Amino acid sequence: MAVATSQGLVNLKVVGIVDRSFPGRTGDAALVGWADATAKFGVVGADAFAVRYAPGRQADAQPQVEALAPPTRAHRVPDLRGRRRRG
Repeated sequence: MAVATSQGLVNLKVVGIVDRSFPGRTGDAALVGWADATAKFGVVGADAFAVRYAPGRQADAQPQVEALAPPTRAHRVPDLRGRRRRG
């Protein structure tokens, strides 16, 4: 899919569709992998990131993740896997 940017068209491969997300400043947002964000869009840092732990591995990996970005209650997102959305 070709996406228009201030630097011209950027080709991205669509690998999924997000049902719900946080909108960007203009009301729309695109979620891209880190490699595309840095190489194609010039991103040098992240305001937020999400981590999905492999089953049974959270205790092993969480200390390394928290060393990069110490958690706060305001920023923790509950694990909603397996729950069905109503409506």
